[in-house]
Amino acid sequence: MAKRGVAGAAAAGEPIPLSRFGALVAQLESVVASARQKPPDALLCFDLLSELSSALDEAPKETIQLWQRKCEDALQSLLVFGACRPVRRLASSAMGRIIQKGDAISVYARASTLQGWLVDGKRADPMACAGAAQCLGEIYRLFGRKITAGLIETSNIVAKLMKYHEDFVRQDALLLLENALEGSGGGGSGAAYLEAFRIIMRGGISDKAYIVRVAAARCLKAFANIGGPGLGMAELDTSMSCCVKGLEDNVSAVRDSFAEALGAILALAVNPDAQVTKGGKKQNVSAKKFDDGLQKHLILPFLKANGANAKKLRIGLSLSWVFFLQMIHMKYGTLDSELQNYAVQACVLYILRVGFADQMTEPTQREFLVFLGRKLESSNYTAPTRVATLRILSYLLRSLGQVPSEFKDVLDNTVVAALSHSSANVRVEAALTLRALAEVDPTCVGGLVSYGITTLHALRETLSFDKGKNLNHELDSLHGQATVLASLVAISPKLLLGYPARLPKSVLELSKKMLNGFSRNPVAATAEREAGWLLLASLLASMPKEELEDQVFDVLLLWASPFTGNPESYLSQIQDWTSELRVLSVAIEALTAFIRSFVSPIITTANGGILLNPVLAYLGGDPSGSEESSCLKFVLDKRDASLGPWIPGRDSFEDELRAFDGGVDGFLPCVWDDEISNFPQDNTVKIRLLNNLDQCLKAGRKYSWYMLLVSNACVALLSGLKELLTLRGAQSLPTDIFSMVQSIFKCRGNGIIYFGYSNCELAVPFESVRFAQQLVLFAPQAVPVHSHVQSLVPTLYSRQVLAASVTRNTSEGLSSSGHDSVYSTDENDAHYGADEDNMISGPKQEQAHSSAPIFGMAVDPEFPGHILLEQFQAQFVSAIKMAISTASGPLLLEAGLELATKVMTSSVIGGDRVALNRLFLLISRPLSDIEDLFYPSFADWVVCKIKVRLLTAHAAVKCYTYQFLRAKENVPDEHQQLAPLLQNSSSLLGKYWVGALKDYMSISFGLHSKINHKPFLDGIESLLVSSKVHKYLDEVWALILQATAVDAAPLEFDANDSEDVHEHTFIAGRSMVM
Repeated sequence: MAKRGVAGAAAAGEPIPLSRFGALVAQLESVVASARQKPPDALLCFDLLSELSSALDEAPKETIQLWQRKCEDALQSLLVFGACRPVRRLASSAMGRIIQKGDAISVYARASTLQGWLVDGKRADPMACAGAAQCLGEIYRLFGRKITAGLIETSNIVAKLMKYHEDFVRQDALLLLENALEGSGGGGSGAAYLEAFRIIMRGGISDKAYIVRVAAARCLKAFANIGGPGLGMAELDTSMSCCVKGLEDNVSAVRDSFAEALGAILALAVNPDAQVTKGGKKQNVSAKKFDDGLQKHLILPFLKANGANAKKLRIGLSLSWVFFLQMIHMKYGTLDSELQNYAVQACVLYILRVGFADQMTEPTQREFLVFLGRKLESSNYTAPTRVATLRILSYLLRSLGQVPSEFKDVLDNTVVAALSHSSANVRVEAALTLRALAEVDPTCVGGLVSYGITTLHALRETLSFDKGKNLNHELDSLHGQATVLASLVAISPKLLLGYPARLPKSVLELSKKMLNGFSRNPVAATAEREAGWLLLASLLASMPKEELEDQVFDVLLLWASPFTGNPESYLSQIQDWTSELRVLSVAIEALTAFIRSFVSPIITTANGGILLNPVLAYLGGDPSGSEESSCLKFVLDKRDASLGPWIPGRDSFEDELRAFDGGVDGFLPCVWDDEISNFPQDNTVKIRLLNNLDQCLKAGRKYSWYMLLVSNACVALLSGLKELLTLRGAQSLPTDIFSMVQSIFKCRGNGIIYFGYSNCELAVPFESVRFAQQLVLFAPQAVPVHSHVQSLVPTLYSRQVLAASVTRNTSEGLSSSGHDSVYSTDENDAHYGADEDNMISGPKQEQAHSSAPIFGMAVDPEFPGHILLEQFQAQFVSAIKMAISTASGPLLLEAGLELATKVMTSSVIGGDRVALNRLFLLISRPLSDIEDLFYPSFADWVVCKIKVRLLTAHAAVKCYTYQFLRAKENVPDEHQQLAPLLQNSSSLLGKYWVGALKDYMSISFGLHSKINHKPFLDGIESLLVSSKVHKYLDEVWALILQATAVDAAPLEFDANDSEDVHEHTFIAGRSMVM
C-alpha cells in the first residue's frame, strides 16, 4: 500500500518522499548547478558518487525509478562539465547501474543523447569528451545488444575523437569502441564493424601514446571475442601480423596487450566455425588454412627472432601461445586431452607449463607426461627442446605426486638415455628429472644409486684404454651418471625413507678413486676429476657431517693436489684451459660445501638470488614502466596505483620469464640446490638497479631523512657484496658494476668500500637489520620474507633486540602469508604435513589412513546405533590384507598397520567376530619375520619404525580389549574371543616389547653407543638412527609398557595351575606369561 501511495503521489505531481538515494541525487543536482560558476571539487564529487553507488545497492527499484531521470541528467551534466578520471569512472558506472536497476527503457534515449552531444562539433573540451565517451562505453558494455543500431554512429564518433591531441581522449575513444564491440556481441551491421576495424588499424595500433596502442590491442582482442564480424581471412591475417610487430614495442604493457590479442585472434582462426560474417552467417573456411597461421605468426617469428628486440619478441610470442591455448580450451571447448596436439610446436618451458600442464586435469597430465616422454625418443629433437621437455616432465611428476606405470616403461629410452647426450644442459636436466622422480617415488632411489655407482666404475675402466671415436660419448656418459648420482645424493636425506647407511661411504670412496686414481688419458682424467669433485661437493653439501666425521682429514687431503705445489709447473701442464677451469670451479664448490658443513655452519647459502625487476618497480615509483603479468587477470587499474599497493607480477614463474635474457652464457643448474632457477638473469638488470639506486640518492638530498636514506643504501650495497662472497664459485664483479658501486659509495661520502664485513662495528649489522625491517614492511615483494628470517636468526646471539623483534614479526608475516614459520610447533608441522618422516604416501593410502579417524564415529542416519564406516568394513579389511605383508614396501606396510590399529580400536568392526579375527591374524603374521626384516635400499631407521609400528598395533589392540574385559559384564563377543589369541602371542610379544623398552632406555640415557649386546632395534648405535628412533618411541613407549604389564605374569609363575585359578587371577582368565 505504501509503494502504491508513493507512485500515486508522483503521478499526481505531489512532492516525492525523500529517501537516502533521493537525498544524494538532490545533492548531486546542487553540485551540478553550482558547477556553472565554479568547477566542482573532485574529492567532494568522488565521495558523493561513492555514497550514491552504495545507496544504489540498497534502494528498491521503485525508489530508483522515481529519481532515475533526475539522476541521469545530473550525472551527464557532471561529465560534460569536465571531471577527472576517477570521477568520470564512478559517474559512468553509476549511470549504467541506474538504468540496469531502474527503468531499462531509458537506455535508448540516454545513448542517443550522449551520441548527439559527442557529434556536436562545438563542444570540444577534452575532459568533457572523454567523460561522455566513457559513459557511452559503459552503456554499451551493459546494454550493447539493445542498441546495435547506433554502432555506425559510434564508429564515426570514435574516428572524430581519434583526432584530438590529448592522448587520454584517444584512449577513451578506443575504450568506447572496445565496449561497443564486446557489448554488441557481433549483432550489428557489417559496415559498422568494418569502419571500426579501419579506425583501429589506421591509427590506433601505431599511435604515439602507448596507452592508445594498448587500447587498440584490446579492441583487436574484442573483435576476436565476438567472432570477428565482417572480417575475412585477409583482415585476420593483417591483424595478426600487426600484433606480431607490436610484440617488439618498447613498452611492456603494449607488448602484453598485443600478445593477448594475437592469442585470441589465432584461437578464432583455428575455429573458423565460430567466426561471424555479415548477416550473422558462419564462415566456411578450411581449418588447415588457419593452422598455417600458427606457423606463420607464432613459430617462425620465434625461430627467426634476432637483434636487440629478440628477447621481447620471444617472450611476447610465449605469452601469445599461452593465451591461444587458454582461449581454445576455455572459450572454444577444446578438450584438455587435445591440447597436447600443439605441444611439439610450442616446446617452450613457459608455454608447456602455463599453457598446457596447468590447464590439464590429473588424468590428462598423466597422458601428457607419457606423451612428452615418448617425444624424447625422437632423434630430431634439438637440445633446447629436450631441456624444456625434461623440465616440464619434472614439473608434471611433482604435480601428480606419483610415477605412472606407462611412464616407467619409456624411462630407460628417454630420460636415462639423455644422461649420455652430447649437450651438458640436457644431461643436467635429465639428472634433475630423475631427482624429481625419486622425490615422488623414493622406492626407486636404491636402484638408481646402485646403477649409477656400477656404471661409473665400468666407465672408468673403459676410459683407461679407450681413445677411439666412442671416447666423447663415454665422457658424456661419465658426466651424466656422476650428475644424476650427485642429484640423488642431494635429496636422499630429505626422502621419506631416508638413505641406506652404506650410501655416503660408497659415494665418498668412488669420489676418492676418481680424484686420486684417474685415467692416464689426459682428456679422460680431466672428466674423471670433474665428476669426482661433483660427487664430493654434493655429498658435503647434503649429508649430515656426522656421516663423514671419521674421514674428515682424508677428505681435506683431496684438495692438496690442486691447491698446493708449484703454480708455474701446474699451469704449464694445462692443455685445455676450459676443462681445467671447470674442474677447479667444482673443486671450489666442494671446498665451500666443506667449510659450511665443518667449519662455519652459520653461513647461509644463496637460493639462486632474487628477481630484481620488482625491486626496480618499488624504487622507480612508476608502475606503468614495469612488467605486468598478463597471463593473469588484472585486479587493479594501473592508473589507480596510488589508491593502494600495486604488485609488479602476480606469478613468480612469469617474473622469471621476464627476467630471462637467454641461456647461452648462463650457468648450468646446480643439482644439489633446493630451488632450481628456471631462467638465469644477466647483468643488465643489476646495472639498472644500481642506476635507480643512485637516482634515489640524488633526489633525496633535499629531505631531512637524507642521511638515513644514504645509510640504508650503503648497507644494502654492503649486504650485496657480502652475499657475493658466499655465492657458489666466488664470481667476481664485472668492471662496470664494480665501478658503479664504488662511485655510489664515494659520491655519497662513505669513502671506500669496506669488504671486511665480519669485523664491522655493531652499527653496521644493526643498520642492516633496520634495512631488512624496512624491506619487510614496505617492499615485501623485493626479497622473499623467508630469506629475511634466515639471515636474521644468526644475529640473535649478539643481543640485537631489534633483530629479535624483526625476526618475530617476520615469522608472523610468514604464517599469515602461507609460509612455514621458524617458530612453528610440532602441532603445526603435523597439520601442514611438514613431518618428513611421515611414511604414508600416495592419495589412496592417505584416504584410507585419514578416513577412519575423521568418520569413525559418524552415526549412520539410516541405521540408528551404527556408524557410517561399518558399510565399508569389507573394503577396509581387503585393503589391510593387501598392505600387511613383509613383502610390501615400508610405506604400504606402515599404512596398513596404522589403518588396522584404528579399525580394530574403533566401532568400525560393528560386532563382526570374523572380521576382527581376520584383522588380528593379519597383524600377527609379520611377528614371526620381524627379526629378519630388512630394507637394503632405505635408511636403517625405516626397519626400526616398522618394528615399532607393529608392536604399537599389538599394544593398542591388547589395551583396547582389556578395557572391555575389566568390566566383566557386557563384554562384546568379538573382543572376548581375542583373549586366547592374545595368549598365544603373549610370550613372543612380551619379548619384543621388553626389547623395545630396553632400547628406549639405552637411547634416553645415552648408552646406545656402548651396548654390548644385540639390540632389538638394529642400528641404534648410530647417532642418526637413534635420534629418529627416540622420537618414535617417545610417542608410544607408555602404551607399550602398559600392554607389557597389564595381566602379565613373571616367568616363575606356575602356568600349570587349574583354569579356575587363572580365571580368578587374571583379567582375561588366561595366563599372559612374559
